[in-house]
Amino acid sequence: VANNTATQVGGGIYATRNSTANISHSTIINNNGFIGGGIVIVNGAQITITDCLIQGNSTDEHGGGVHCTSQSEVSLLDVIVRENTSTLLGAGVHVNRGSTMNLNRVQIIDNRGDTGGGIALRAGSEFNAIDVDVIGNFSNGPGGGIYSEESFSTMTNCNFLGNSCPNQGGGQFFMGGTSVQTRCVIADNECSRVAAVYNLWADLSYRNCTIANNRGEEIGEIHSVQGEINLLNSIIWNENNSIITTSNNDEETIIVSYCDITGGRDGLVVDEQDNINWGEGNIDEDPLFADIDELDYHLTEDSPCIDVGDPDAEPDPDDTRRDMGAYYFHQENNNPELQHFVDVQETDVSHLILVEEVQFDDEPVADGWEIGVFTRDDVLSGAVVWGDGGAELIAYGDNQETEDVEGFYPDEYLLSFRAWNPETDMVHRFGFDVDVGGWEWNNEDETTVSLWSNPEIVEQRIELNEHWNMISLNIRPSRQFYVRFGNDEFPDVVCMTLQFWDGPERHHHILLKNGLGHFYVPAWGFHQIPGWMPDEGYQILMDTDMTGTWWGTQIAPEEEIALREGWGIYAYYPGYELDASAPDFYVLSNIIENVELAKDEDGSFIATEFNFSNMPPWRAGEGYQIKTTQECVLVYPEQRDEELNASENTLIRHWHQPAPTGNNMSILVDLKDVVSKNSEIAAFTESGQLVGCGVVNENGQCGLA
Repeated sequence: VANNTATQVGGGIYATRNSTANISHSTIINNNGFIGGGIVIVNGAQITITDCLIQGNSTDEHGGGVHCTSQSEVSLLDVIVRENTSTLLGAGVHVNRGSTMNLNRVQIIDNRGDTGGGIALRAGSEFNAIDVDVIGNFSNGPGGGIYSEESFSTMTNCNFLGNSCPNQGGGQFFMGGTSVQTRCVIADNECSRVAAVYNLWADLSYRNCTIANNRGEEIGEIHSVQGEINLLNSIIWNENNSIITTSNNDEETIIVSYCDITGGRDGLVVDEQDNINWGEGNIDEDPLFADIDELDYHLTEDSPCIDVGDPDAEPDPDDTRRDMGAYYFHQENNNPELQHFVDVQETDVSHLILVEEVQFDDEPVADGWEIGVFTRDDVLSGAVVWGDGGAELIAYGDNQETEDVEGFYPDEYLLSFRAWNPETDMVHRFGFDVDVGGWEWNNEDETTVSLWSNPEIVEQRIELNEHWNMISLNIRPSRQFYVRFGNDEFPDVVCMTLQFWDGPERHHHILLKNGLGHFYVPAWGFHQIPGWMPDEGYQILMDTDMTGTWWGTQIAPEEEIALREGWGIYAYYPGYELDASAPDFYVLSNIIENVELAKDEDGSFIATEFNFSNMPPWRAGEGYQIKTTQECVLVYPEQRDEELNASENTLIRHWHQPAPTGNNMSILVDLKDVVSKNSEIAAFTESGQLVGCGVVNENGQCGLA
């Protein structure tokens, strides 16, 4: 969506009046609107934006990138909001009039506006942010990074770095409302007055946050006017400027516990009437950051901020006492040696996976279980022994200098976890939920996960050929493959096919279609398939031979499948083969009076009107096209003691069967008394290209696709 102009509202996209939409894998660039440059959401609309770039948009009023107002809601996941401009509020994003914005893994970078360079919140709006970077934004007025007016925000694992404004709050400006921030970094922001945080009448809470090295001519870190600030397990550090100040003749409330404050209690420049609660555990020592010149505010091993946080707080992920600051210092747990997952090849590149929880059959696993992480090609790339309620799993990357594959490629998805139970000597596949961080492997990145499994989880592998395939599953995928949309959860087509991605720019699956013609094209970032439904089959076009692997709970062979009138692609549930030959058509026997045609991926077909079938037995992993005369319910029959092998005499021996395409025509040729059984018939184009072939049966019939 590029280079559009709106004289009123919404330069790129405009959603209003309770409308809903999903925008994914898209770029919204260089659009201009009088109100809202890139995307506008108003009047109760609900929009989800996933994996998009919103860049270079502009507005004469509010919301250069995204403008959400009037009781609307917008959610952004894996989105970049960059280099947008606004004449008034919210160059990056603007939320107004009781609306809600949810951000997860979003970057808001280098936006420029009059007030709230990166983010602007107003009039009772709600703002929820996880893993959000607000970097390098500029505002002519207050709030270089964020401007919040009578609004309510919750931020976790967010970074406000290098933002600036000439007036108040280079990093953050709050006027009324509340904000709760956990494990956030507010550093290297700049403003002529208050560089980091300006608080006017608001209630602010900073838990395990780092506020450091912000640059202001008057105040470096925090200034409060008739507001309340609660600091817990945090680091407020600046050796060149004042730390916390309050306004004259106004009553403030400041609560500080288990924090590292430059100057200690004397670092607070306050009036006598202010309510100062200087609690337990505060220190005044250099936190020994890793490298402030490179904006690395991790703690080093000698930091005085390690293991001195609130002892009543939940322990850090390494099961030690809470540290101060946004980044805890991970301490080795000295796990016992591995016994089962021992074939890990260590390399110089690695991704840290913090395992917070492991549940099997809805119960926590015992200490001593081993956890392994595997690549898409089933290479064990990391392992650890579970113990003491947590584990640090290092997933190694591939050494590009060797021919062997030792581990993950950059941007490869973390898909496969397995655990070994030493008591039963059994290995179980585990699904996972990402609690913090990303799904992709990248050197020096960090991800926090929870693992879960149960004894009923089974694995289904399907061999996919280059060109077209028609597939289905006889399992219900594990919840790892699910996404939530509103109140509904369903297996997501993108999640189900992540294993076919070779980095964000390379997809081995070219096209996926369902029986209604809805399709998904990963290279375009477009799909209209509402979800991967277990009772349906799918056509998938591959650019190479691959093995697809899914896991979940087994679907009973006799479970009902509702068939619509006309054509559809449906799943095959049994784990055993069922005969499809004429005259019984046993596989479809309970609905055969409603069946006109049925096809497999190779074009073999059933034609009931002519009492014909050249289809081999149906088998698990295949999807099948069925055309019915009316709606009906398919129930696959039981396995018979003796199944006819219909494929035995239908093998093509002379011609080379053409590769399947996305479409085919079924042709039944009646050659009775013309040629003998097992003769082969082929069809050619005018130019001589072979497009189909088949074998004559005992009735003189031959089916070609």
